[in-house]
Amino acid sequence: MLTTLQKRVIRIICNVPYRASTKLLFLNMKILPFECINKLQVALFMYKIHSRQILSNFDHWFCKNSEVHDHYTRSSSNYHQTSAHTNIRQHSISTYGPLLWNSLPKELTCLPTVYQFKNKLKVHLLTATV
Repeated sequence: MLTTLQKRVIRIICNVPYRASTKLLFLNMKILPFECINKLQVALFMYKIHSRQILSNFDHWFCKNSEVHDHYTRSSSNYHQTSAHTNIRQHSISTYGPLLWNSLPKELTCLPTVYQFKNKLKVHLLTATV
């Protein structure tokens, strides 16, 4: 419902026909669609967890693969992904956060500040949707 309303508003602002595609409109106006806003917020939370900028209350939610397995693998520096059998669990931060973080390019996850991470992530999400 919100996605439909957001697309309708962007069509009205850009004065394009009712059935026009909105992908390029979002990109030209540098506006994130709602599903990308969700990804942005989850990725920002994971960045703060990764760089230890959030209280330790969430430490038990996320662990690295190196903490789960004793042997070295290529993904040992990634966050461990838990399996989820329900849609509610798949969309929870403890399941979706590591999945999203592990899918981000390495040059994004290594940025030194939240400000740089947020700006580069916005660009990445905008260009990934087109």
